[in-house]
Amino acid sequence: MHCVYVVIPIVIDRSSPVPLYHQLAEQLTAAIEDGTLQPGDPFENELALAERLELSRPTVRRAIGELVARGMLVRRRGIGTTIANQVIHRRDELTSLYEDLQRSGRSPLTEVLTARTDAVDESVAEILGLPADTPLVSLKRLRYADGMPLAILRNWLPPAFADLTVESLTQHSLYALLRERGVRPIVAHQSIGARRPLPRERKLLHLVKGDPLLTMTRKAYDAAGAAVEFGDHCYRFDQYAFDITVHEGFDFWVEGHDVSGEAAASLERANESVVPTTPIEGTPATYWCRIGERTYIRLVLADDEDTATTALARLHAKGEAHLDEDRRLLGAFRAGGLIVPVWEVPADSEPADHAGVVADFTERYCAARDATDDLTADERRARSGLLSRQVTLR
Repeated sequence: MHCVYVVIPIVIDRSSPVPLYHQLAEQLTAAIEDGTLQPGDPFENELALAERLELSRPTVRRAIGELVARGMLVRRRGIGTTIANQVIHRRDELTSLYEDLQRSGRSPLTEVLTARTDAVDESVAEILGLPADTPLVSLKRLRYADGMPLAILRNWLPPAFADLTVESLTQHSLYALLRERGVRPIVAHQSIGARRPLPRERKLLHLVKGDPLLTMTRKAYDAAGAAVEFGDHCYRFDQYAFDITVHEGFDFWVEGHDVSGEAAASLERANESVVPTTPIEGTPATYWCRIGERTYIRLVLADDEDTATTALARLHAKGEAHLDEDRRLLGAFRAGGLIVPVWEVPADSEPADHAGVVADFTERYCAARDATDDLTADERRARSGLLSRQVTLR
Protein backbone atom coordinates (compact mmCIF):
# COMPACT_ATOMS: atom_id res chain seq x y z
CA MET A 1 0.00 0.00 0.00
CA HIS A 2 1.30 3.44 -0.95
CA CYS A 3 1.43 5.91 1.95
CA VAL A 4 1.12 9.64 1.27
CA TYR A 5 3.25 11.70 3.63
CA VAL A 6 3.50 15.43 4.22
CA VAL A 7 6.66 16.97 2.75
CA ILE A 8 8.09 19.39 5.33
CA PRO A 9 10.16 22.32 4.05
CA ILE A 10 13.63 21.95 5.59
CA VAL A 11 16.47 24.47 5.38
CA ILE A 12 19.95 23.08 6.10
CA ASP A 13 22.75 25.58 6.72
CA ARG A 14 25.99 23.79 5.89
CA SER A 15 28.06 26.75 7.07
CA SER A 16 26.56 26.59 10.57
CA PRO A 17 28.52 25.02 13.46
CA VAL A 18 25.28 23.24 14.45
CA PRO A 19 25.50 19.58 13.33
CA LEU A 20 23.40 18.77 10.27
CA TYR A 21 21.47 16.00 11.99
CA HIS A 22 20.54 18.38 14.82
CA GLN A 23 19.30 21.05 12.38
CA LEU A 24 17.10 18.44 10.73
CA ALA A 25 15.84 17.00 14.03
CA GLU A 26 14.89 20.42 15.38
CA GLN A 27 12.92 21.40 12.26
CA LEU A 28 11.08 18.09 12.23
CA THR A 29 10.31 18.52 15.93
CA ALA A 30 8.86 21.97 15.25
CA ALA A 31 6.63 20.53 12.50
CA ILE A 32 5.24 17.96 14.92
CA GLU A 33 4.78 20.42 17.77
CA ASP A 34 2.98 23.04 15.62
CA GLY A 35 0.59 20.44 14.18
CA THR A 36 1.92 20.37 10.63
CA LEU A 37 2.48 16.65 11.19
CA GLN A 38 -0.41 14.99 13.02
CA PRO A 39 -0.46 11.83 15.19
CA GLY A 40 -0.73 8.74 12.97
CA ASP A 41 0.55 10.50 9.82
CA PRO A 42 3.07 8.47 7.78
CA PHE A 43 6.56 9.96 7.90
CA GLU A 44 8.79 10.56 4.90
CA ASN A 45 11.15 7.60 4.61
CA GLU A 46 14.86 7.89 5.33
CA LEU A 47 16.03 7.43 1.74
CA ALA A 48 13.59 9.97 0.26
CA LEU A 49 14.48 12.53 2.93
CA ALA A 50 18.22 12.03 2.39
CA GLU A 51 17.91 12.45 -1.38
CA ARG A 52 15.63 15.48 -1.10
CA LEU A 53 17.94 17.32 1.30
CA GLU A 54 21.19 15.98 -0.20
CA LEU A 55 22.25 14.57 3.17
CA SER A 56 23.90 11.26 3.95
CA ARG A 57 21.65 8.46 5.14
CA PRO A 58 23.51 8.15 8.48
CA THR A 59 22.84 11.87 9.11
CA VAL A 60 19.12 11.49 8.39
CA ARG A 61 18.98 8.22 10.36
CA ARG A 62 20.51 9.94 13.37
CA ALA A 63 17.98 12.79 13.20
CA ILE A 64 15.10 10.32 12.96
CA GLY A 65 16.62 8.38 15.86
CA GLU A 66 16.52 11.56 17.96
CA LEU A 67 12.78 11.90 17.37
CA VAL A 68 12.16 8.23 18.08
CA ALA A 69 14.06 8.62 21.36
CA ARG A 70 11.91 11.66 22.24
CA GLY A 71 8.74 9.65 21.62
CA MET A 72 7.71 11.78 18.61
CA LEU A 73 8.08 9.09 15.95
CA VAL A 74 7.20 5.40 16.09
CA ARG A 75 8.84 2.69 13.97
CA ARG A 76 6.70 -0.38 13.29
CA ARG A 77 7.74 -3.38 11.25
CA GLY A 78 5.54 -3.73 8.18
CA ILE A 79 4.01 -0.29 8.70
CA GLY A 80 6.97 2.08 8.62
CA THR A 81 7.58 5.25 10.60
CA THR A 82 4.61 7.33 11.75
CA ILE A 83 4.01 10.36 13.92
CA ALA A 84 3.45 9.24 17.51
CA ASN A 85 0.31 9.95 19.45
CA GLN A 86 0.50 12.55 22.19
CA VAL A 87 2.77 11.20 24.90
CA ILE A 88 1.89 11.38 28.59
CA HIS A 89 5.00 12.33 30.58
CA ARG A 90 5.23 10.74 34.00
CA ARG A 91 7.31 12.88 36.35
CA ASP A 92 9.49 11.38 39.05
CA GLU A 93 7.13 12.12 41.91
CA LEU A 94 4.39 10.24 43.75
CA THR A 95 1.42 11.06 41.57
CA SER A 96 -1.13 8.79 39.93
CA LEU A 97 -1.68 8.27 36.21
CA TYR A 98 -5.14 9.81 36.60
CA GLU A 99 -3.57 13.00 37.97
CA ASP A 100 -0.88 13.01 35.27
CA LEU A 101 -3.55 12.85 32.58
CA GLN A 102 -5.55 15.69 34.11
CA ARG A 103 -2.43 17.82 34.45
CA SER A 104 -1.59 17.34 30.77
CA GLY A 105 -5.08 18.36 29.65
CA ARG A 106 -6.25 14.87 28.74
CA SER A 107 -9.58 13.28 29.73
CA PRO A 108 -9.00 10.16 31.87
CA LEU A 109 -11.52 7.33 32.03
CA THR A 110 -11.23 4.19 34.16
CA GLU A 111 -12.74 0.75 33.57
CA VAL A 112 -12.49 -1.53 36.61
CA LEU A 113 -11.77 -5.02 35.29
CA THR A 114 -11.58 -6.76 38.68
CA ALA A 115 -11.84 -5.66 42.32
CA ARG A 116 -11.35 -8.25 45.05
CA THR A 117 -10.95 -8.05 48.80
CA ASP A 118 -9.97 -11.69 49.37
CA ALA A 119 -6.89 -12.10 47.18
CA VAL A 120 -4.20 -14.24 48.82
CA ASP A 121 -0.78 -13.83 47.22
CA GLU A 122 2.24 -14.85 49.26
CA SER A 123 4.80 -12.91 47.22
CA VAL A 124 2.80 -9.65 47.27
CA ALA A 125 2.05 -10.06 50.98
CA GLU A 126 5.80 -10.31 51.58
CA ILE A 127 6.37 -7.13 49.55
CA LEU A 128 3.79 -5.34 51.70
CA GLY A 129 5.28 -6.73 54.91
CA LEU A 130 2.16 -8.76 55.77
CA PRO A 131 1.61 -12.43 56.73
CA ALA A 132 1.47 -14.77 53.72
CA ASP A 133 -2.22 -15.62 54.22
CA THR A 134 -3.43 -12.00 54.50
CA PRO A 135 -6.52 -11.32 52.33
CA LEU A 136 -5.41 -8.43 50.13
CA VAL A 137 -7.34 -5.85 48.16
CA SER A 138 -6.54 -6.63 44.51
CA LEU A 139 -7.48 -4.21 41.71
CA LYS A 140 -7.11 -4.42 37.95
CA ARG A 141 -8.10 -1.36 35.96
CA LEU A 142 -7.90 -0.24 32.34
CA ARG A 143 -7.10 3.47 32.02
CA TYR A 144 -8.11 5.44 28.93
CA ALA A 145 -6.93 8.86 27.73
CA ASP A 146 -9.32 10.73 25.45
CA GLY A 147 -11.09 7.45 24.71
CA MET A 148 -7.96 5.49 23.79
CA PRO A 149 -6.66 2.67 26.04
CA LEU A 150 -3.38 3.72 27.61
CA ALA A 151 -2.50 1.47 30.55
CA ILE A 152 -3.39 -1.64 32.52
CA LEU A 153 -3.03 -0.96 36.25
CA ARG A 154 -2.72 -3.77 38.79
CA ASN A 155 -2.59 -2.79 42.46
CA TRP A 156 -2.56 -4.62 45.77
CA LEU A 157 -3.34 -2.95 49.10
CA PRO A 158 -3.62 -4.03 52.75
CA PRO A 159 -7.08 -5.18 53.95
CA ALA A 160 -7.65 -1.79 55.63
CA PHE A 161 -8.72 -0.52 52.20
CA ALA A 162 -11.39 -3.16 51.60
CA ASP A 163 -14.06 -0.42 51.60
CA LEU A 164 -12.93 0.88 48.18
CA THR A 165 -15.82 0.60 45.74
CA VAL A 166 -15.92 0.08 41.99
CA GLU A 167 -17.83 3.35 41.65
CA SER A 168 -15.18 5.37 43.52
CA LEU A 169 -12.35 3.71 41.59
CA THR A 170 -14.10 4.63 38.33
CA GLN A 171 -14.44 8.28 39.28
CA HIS A 172 -11.22 9.01 41.19
CA SER A 173 -7.51 8.19 41.23
CA LEU A 174 -6.35 5.53 43.68
CA TYR A 175 -4.00 7.95 45.43
CA ALA A 176 -6.82 10.47 45.87
CA LEU A 177 -8.89 7.76 47.54
CA LEU A 178 -5.97 6.88 49.82
CA ARG A 179 -5.56 10.53 50.80
CA GLU A 180 -9.27 10.70 51.63
CA ARG A 181 -8.61 7.93 54.15
CA GLY A 182 -5.72 9.81 55.74
CA VAL A 183 -2.97 7.83 54.02
CA ARG A 184 -0.35 9.73 52.03
CA PRO A 185 2.46 7.83 50.28
CA ILE A 186 5.65 9.88 50.54
CA VAL A 187 8.40 7.55 49.34
CA ALA A 188 8.47 4.65 46.91
CA HIS A 189 10.77 2.14 45.28
CA GLN A 190 10.02 2.12 41.56
CA SER A 191 11.35 -0.07 38.73
CA ILE A 192 10.87 0.85 35.06
CA GLY A 193 11.29 -1.59 32.20
CA ALA A 194 9.92 -2.97 28.95
CA ARG A 195 8.68 -6.35 27.73
CA ARG A 196 6.50 -8.06 25.16
CA PRO A 197 2.75 -7.94 25.89
CA LEU A 198 0.68 -10.99 26.69
CA PRO A 199 -2.16 -11.71 24.21
CA ARG A 200 -4.79 -10.32 26.62
CA GLU A 201 -2.74 -7.15 27.18
CA ARG A 202 -2.29 -6.69 23.44
CA LYS A 203 -6.05 -6.90 22.96
CA LEU A 204 -6.92 -4.50 25.80
CA LEU A 205 -4.38 -1.88 24.69
CA HIS A 206 -5.09 -2.24 20.94
CA LEU A 207 -1.47 -3.14 20.15
CA VAL A 208 -0.24 -4.90 17.03
CA LYS A 209 2.15 -7.85 16.94
CA GLY A 210 5.69 -6.72 17.70
CA ASP A 211 4.70 -3.68 19.79
CA PRO A 212 6.42 -3.56 23.20
CA LEU A 213 5.05 -2.46 26.57
CA LEU A 214 6.51 0.00 29.03
CA THR A 215 6.31 -1.38 32.56
CA MET A 216 6.54 0.00 36.07
CA THR A 217 6.37 -1.64 39.46
CA ARG A 218 6.07 0.52 42.56
CA LYS A 219 6.08 -0.12 46.32
CA ALA A 220 4.93 2.96 48.22
CA TYR A 221 5.38 3.82 51.91
CA ASP A 222 3.83 6.37 54.24
CA ALA A 223 5.84 8.61 56.60
CA ALA A 224 5.86 5.91 59.30
CA GLY A 225 7.54 3.44 56.93
CA ALA A 226 4.47 1.24 56.43
CA ALA A 227 3.92 -0.17 52.93
CA VAL A 228 0.57 1.12 51.68
CA GLU A 229 0.45 -0.07 48.07
CA PHE A 230 2.16 -2.28 45.51
CA GLY A 231 1.53 -1.61 41.82
CA ASP A 232 2.43 -3.50 38.65
CA HIS A 233 1.49 -1.40 35.62
CA CYS A 234 2.01 -1.59 31.86
CA TYR A 235 1.62 1.20 29.29
CA ARG A 236 1.37 1.67 25.54
CA PHE A 237 4.90 2.43 24.38
CA ASP A 238 3.84 5.19 21.96
CA GLN A 239 1.74 7.25 24.37
CA TYR A 240 3.72 7.27 27.57
CA ALA A 241 7.13 8.41 28.83
CA PHE A 242 8.85 8.64 32.19
CA ASP A 243 10.61 11.95 32.94
CA ILE A 244 13.40 11.39 35.45
CA THR A 245 15.36 14.03 37.34
CA VAL A 246 18.75 12.74 38.46
CA HIS A 247 20.08 13.67 41.92
CA GLU A 248 23.29 12.73 43.73
CA GLY A 249 21.27 10.96 46.43
CA PHE A 250 17.68 10.24 47.38
CA ASP A 251 17.21 12.43 50.45
CA PHE A 252 15.13 14.85 48.34
CA TRP A 253 12.39 12.19 48.41
CA VAL A 254 11.51 12.98 51.99
CA GLU A 255 12.37 16.63 52.47
CA GLY A 256 10.04 18.06 55.11
CA HIS A 257 9.04 14.64 56.45
CA ASP A 258 10.25 12.72 59.49
CA VAL A 259 10.72 9.18 58.24
CA SER A 260 11.48 6.04 60.19
CA GLY A 261 11.29 2.27 59.99
CA GLU A 262 11.35 0.60 56.57
CA ALA A 263 11.08 3.94 54.74
CA ALA A 264 14.31 5.16 56.38
CA ALA A 265 16.02 1.82 55.70
CA SER A 266 14.91 1.95 52.05
CA LEU A 267 16.31 5.46 51.74
CA GLU A 268 19.66 4.36 53.17
CA ARG A 269 19.87 1.38 50.79
CA ALA A 270 19.04 3.60 47.83
CA ASN A 271 21.74 6.12 48.71
CA GLU A 272 24.31 3.31 49.02
CA SER A 273 23.44 1.98 45.55
CA VAL A 274 23.81 5.23 43.59
CA VAL A 275 25.87 4.93 40.39
CA PRO A 276 26.76 8.38 38.96
CA THR A 277 25.26 8.40 35.44
CA THR A 278 25.11 11.22 32.89
CA PRO A 279 23.58 11.28 29.37
CA ILE A 280 26.04 12.19 26.62
CA GLU A 281 24.63 15.19 24.76
CA GLY A 282 23.98 14.80 21.04
CA THR A 283 24.04 11.00 21.13
CA PRO A 284 20.62 9.51 21.93
CA ALA A 285 20.39 6.81 24.62
CA THR A 286 24.12 6.97 25.46
CA TYR A 287 25.27 7.20 29.07
CA TRP A 288 28.53 7.83 30.91
CA CYS A 289 28.71 6.14 34.30
CA ARG A 290 31.30 5.70 37.03
CA ILE A 291 31.40 2.62 39.24
CA GLY A 292 34.04 2.78 41.92
CA GLU A 293 37.27 3.86 40.24
CA ARG A 294 36.27 2.72 36.74
CA THR A 295 34.32 4.61 34.08
CA TYR A 296 32.10 3.21 31.33
CA ILE A 297 29.96 4.19 28.33
CA ARG A 298 26.63 2.42 27.77
CA LEU A 299 24.66 2.75 24.53
CA VAL A 300 21.08 1.47 24.36
CA LEU A 301 20.52 0.16 20.81
CA ALA A 302 16.96 0.73 19.60
CA ASP A 303 16.91 -2.21 17.18
CA ASP A 304 15.65 -5.67 18.08
CA GLU A 305 18.26 -7.83 19.78
CA ASP A 306 18.93 -10.12 16.81
CA THR A 307 19.55 -7.17 14.47
CA ALA A 308 21.70 -5.36 17.03
CA THR A 309 23.81 -8.42 17.86
CA THR A 310 24.41 -9.16 14.18
CA ALA A 311 25.50 -5.56 13.50
CA LEU A 312 27.88 -5.63 16.48
CA ALA A 313 29.32 -8.93 15.23
CA ARG A 314 30.05 -7.42 11.80
CA LEU A 315 31.90 -4.55 13.49
CA HIS A 316 33.73 -6.79 15.93
CA ALA A 317 35.02 -9.04 13.15
CA LYS A 318 36.52 -5.98 11.44
CA GLY A 319 37.97 -4.55 14.64
CA GLU A 320 35.54 -1.62 14.54
CA ALA A 321 33.47 -2.34 17.66
CA HIS A 322 35.75 -0.35 19.97
CA LEU A 323 35.18 3.39 20.19
CA ASP A 324 38.96 3.84 19.79
CA GLU A 325 42.17 2.39 21.23
CA ASP A 326 41.48 3.89 24.67
CA ARG A 327 37.78 3.00 24.75
CA ARG A 328 37.43 -0.74 24.36
CA LEU A 329 34.24 -2.79 24.06
CA LEU A 330 33.86 -5.06 27.09
CA GLY A 331 30.67 -6.81 26.01
CA ALA A 332 26.94 -6.18 26.19
CA PHE A 333 23.98 -6.84 28.42
CA ARG A 334 20.37 -7.46 27.53
CA ALA A 335 17.57 -5.57 29.26
CA GLY A 336 13.91 -5.42 28.28
CA GLY A 337 14.62 -7.02 24.90
CA LEU A 338 17.27 -4.40 24.00
CA ILE A 339 21.03 -4.79 23.64
CA VAL A 340 23.32 -2.40 25.55
CA PRO A 341 27.03 -2.55 24.60
CA VAL A 342 29.47 -1.35 27.28
CA TRP A 343 32.89 0.23 26.76
CA GLU A 344 35.46 0.96 29.44
CA VAL A 345 36.91 4.46 29.02
CA PRO A 346 39.69 6.40 30.79
CA ALA A 347 38.79 6.68 34.46
CA ASP A 348 39.32 10.45 34.63
CA SER A 349 37.24 11.21 31.52
CA GLU A 350 34.02 13.24 31.54
CA PRO A 351 30.80 12.72 29.51
CA ALA A 352 31.56 15.42 26.94
CA ASP A 353 34.89 13.76 26.09
CA HIS A 354 33.12 10.91 24.32
CA ALA A 355 30.44 12.53 22.13
CA GLY A 356 32.56 12.48 18.96
CA VAL A 357 33.68 8.85 19.12
CA VAL A 358 30.19 7.68 20.03
CA ALA A 359 28.75 9.53 17.02
CA ASP A 360 31.37 7.88 14.80
CA PHE A 361 30.50 4.46 16.22
CA THR A 362 26.79 5.10 15.63
CA GLU A 363 27.46 5.71 11.94
CA ARG A 364 29.50 2.49 11.70
CA TYR A 365 26.79 0.58 13.54
CA CYS A 366 24.03 1.87 11.23
CA ALA A 367 26.02 0.86 8.16
CA ALA A 368 26.61 -2.62 9.61
CA ARG A 369 22.94 -2.94 10.57
CA ASP A 370 21.82 -2.14 7.03
CA ALA A 371 24.19 -4.65 5.40
CA THR A 372 22.29 -7.43 3.62
CA ASP A 373 25.06 -9.94 2.77
CA ASP A 374 25.37 -13.18 4.71
CA LEU A 375 27.69 -13.27 7.73
CA THR A 376 31.22 -14.42 7.06
CA ALA A 377 32.83 -17.16 9.14
CA ASP A 378 34.68 -14.51 11.19
CA GLU A 379 31.44 -12.60 11.76
CA ARG A 380 29.61 -15.75 12.86
CA ARG A 381 32.38 -16.48 15.36
CA ALA A 382 32.22 -12.88 16.60
CA ARG A 383 28.46 -13.19 17.05
CA SER A 384 28.83 -16.39 19.06
CA GLY A 385 31.43 -14.71 21.22
CA LEU A 386 29.20 -11.72 21.91
CA LEU A 387 26.28 -13.96 22.84
CA SER A 388 28.42 -16.04 25.20
CA ARG A 389 29.47 -12.89 27.10
CA GLN A 390 26.00 -11.35 27.17
CA VAL A 391 24.27 -10.86 30.52
CA THR A 392 20.47 -10.57 30.85
CA LEU A 393 19.17 -8.04 33.40
CA ARG A 394 15.64 -8.63 34.69
